[in-house]
Amino acid sequence: MPADRRATLDTARFTPVSARYVRVHCLERATGWGHPLYEVGVHSG
Repeated sequence: MPADRRATLDTARFTPVSARYVRVHCLERATGWGHPLYEVGVHSG
């Protein structure tokens, strides 16, 4: 989260595939506590 404590929005687009699960792999810690993911959404179309 930025220093001013406002959340940011990142969008990733991928080629559609048939899948049952989604894995979120974070490359580096955002804070000393880990990765603050408040919401993750997966949409088709």
